[in-house]
Amino acid sequence: MKHFTTLLLACTAFLSLGAQTPQQTDLYQIEQSFDHDYPVHDLYIGSGWDFRLIQTPKGTPTRLVLTTPYADFFAEHAEPTLLEVEKYKRSQDGCYTIKPNQWMPHTTIVELYTSQPIAYFRLNEGARL
Repeated sequence: MKHFTTLLLACTAFLSLGAQTPQQTDLYQIEQSFDHDYPVHDLYIGSGWDFRLIQTPKGTPTRLVLTTPYADFFAEHAEPTLLEVEKYKRSQDGCYTIKPNQWMPHTTIVELYTSQPIAYFRLNEGARL
């Protein structure tokens, strides 16, 4: 009987601890597509991002996917522009630039899906790849 009581107390303690865990946060995703007709080999990542670079098969479009618990950017015309695609003036190549995170929670994840062969990237302070 004593063994059963101990087990019952342990289960009760576990259930009461489970009730005190924080509720799950809703996550929102924004997806943006980019089309360009020149090769991109450079990537600059601004500060404050948890960034993921995902290589896709050749010929697939470049996409940026932003996952965040912050719902305010899902109102019409409030979608943030994070990625700039620029062509260098003196060559036929270009670069991707991710603007610094100045307003989003640091739990926000940015994923870049691209078939471009990135040869050079720079992480600014506070960015993670």
